[in-house]
Amino acid sequence: MSKISVRTIDTVKEKNVKKITMKTLIIASLLASPLCYADVISCTGKVNQLSNQVPNGFYMSVADSGNMQICNPEQDTFSVTPQNCKHIASLAALAYATGKDLTVTIDNAPGANCSDITDDYDADISYVGIQQQ
Repeated sequence: MSKISVRTIDTVKEKNVKKITMKTLIIASLLASPLCYADVISCTGKVNQLSNQVPNGFYMSVADSGNMQICNPEQDTFSVTPQNCKHIASLAALAYATGKDLTVTIDNAPGANCSDITDDYDADISYVGIQQQ
């Protein structure tokens, strides 16, 4: 008889451990989900600021975004190679000098709007283009 009661207690303990583990996993996944799913947005507007900060790389502000870190001409940054970084800097400088709008697509935006991008935000960009006006 005592063997049956011991197994019952162990089974209850195992069920409680499983419940706690499942609850912990659910809570952890809910907390991590905003980190895993960033917004992809396109910001179109005037280039407000351009800078190159050594050793961090190239920064710019477009439309109402903060001054975001775009890339580094010395090393790979996200999916942007050093050569692509130089092209992006050239496009941004051209848009700035001519007053044309620039479109920048940010793949890891912190929110749904360009204004959600704060200064020094490390942006993963997939597209930059000058708009005709």
